[in-house]
Amino acid sequence: MQSDRLSVPSQFKGKFTDSQITSFQEVFTFYDKDASGNIDRDELASVLQTLGEDVTDAKLDEMVSEVDQDGDGEVSWAEFLHVMTLSKVSLFKGVTERLDKKLNPLKVGDDVVMSQGGVKIRGVLQQKVGMFWTVRLKNGAMAEGI
Repeated sequence: MQSDRLSVPSQFKGKFTDSQITSFQEVFTFYDKDASGNIDRDELASVLQTLGEDVTDAKLDEMVSEVDQDGDGEVSWAEFLHVMTLSKVSLFKGVTERLDKKLNPLKVGDDVVMSQGGVKIRGVLQQKVGMFWTVRLKNGAMAEGI
């Protein structure tokens, strides 16, 4: 999923884990329907509708203005990463976190149940990078998969 346009700018190196970056790339790509490298108002409206949110011009204006640092009316990858570093909750960040939960429902530390050959196996998610995951089973063994 990572491309040059979604590489991590130097000012954000070390601020996020590899798992967070992968998750952010997936969410940004979901927003950026036309793969322009920017999220425009129409793309943002589409995501809001997907999440069942009311879409108004005022809400779109507020969300874009929270994030748009260069004033072009769109959200770039760097602007997207910047808002994810903020500790305060913003409307844009809140929607992004809800979208991430929808796209990536499992997080490291979650209890998981896998089925293999009709047998249920319980474990704890240890690592998730994109579609790849590692689970520590109750007996201490590790399992990997897609």
